[in-house]
Amino acid sequence: YIVNPTSLGNIIDSFLRHYKRFEQRGLSLRYMGNELNSNFKENQLVDREQSKNLLVKQLEKLEDGNYKLMIDGGNAYAIPYASHILNMPMKSSDYNICDETIPFYQIVLHGYVSYAGAPINLSEDYKQLLLKTIETGANPYFIWIYSDNSVLKDSHYNQYYSVNYKDWLDSAVRIYKELDEILRDVQDKEIIEHERLAEDVYRVTFEGGKIIIVNYTKSTVHVDGVAVEPENYKVLQGGKN
Repeated sequence: YIVNPTSLGNIIDSFLRHYKRFEQRGLSLRYMGNELNSNFKENQLVDREQSKNLLVKQLEKLEDGNYKLMIDGGNAYAIPYASHILNMPMKSSDYNICDETIPFYQIVLHGYVSYAGAPINLSEDYKQLLLKTIETGANPYFIWIYSDNSVLKDSHYNQYYSVNYKDWLDSAVRIYKELDEILRDVQDKEIIEHERLAEDVYRVTFEGGKIIIVNYTKSTVHVDGVAVEPENYKVLQGGKN
């Protein structure tokens, strides 16, 4: 269902009146971070720019209420109000006109906003997505349900084909621990350099000197005397192994 942008203020006000009694400071906004809806109804026209302004006004209201906001996707107008971003685009569209994926979005935001890409457990190749998570300094993200995967088959939620928590819990714990060891000391640091060293081989440098080399290929690569195994990474401190 698409909400008339002019109705959004009343909806949020009504929600907050009920939500305040729970004394929770976190909110996940879902589509407010990635969708702008116009209204073409006669005598009630709202174009996209007007819709954006109405939406930003509500984001400001939530920020003034000291709510920590999680958004999905992360359009530019919503970023200043977000504490966390999910499903951040991690690669280009891969259209023929695109020569290379460059993580401009992550380079700008790292150290200022917490973010994650797509759910790892829904990736066609979770190992490649995990490497992209490391390359961009992102957080790992999983989406789970308690019930068996089969309950969603042939439903409107067919895309959630691998979300039973039991199937992923051990792997998720291992992944979180691994990435925490790699990235916890640079969570508040800027990405100051991102380099393409070879086809599918990248080097990212964080503020403070930590360097991570990521190898997406099926072969071992050597960078300045350092061997990086296939579909793996190597963490350097200040350029030293």
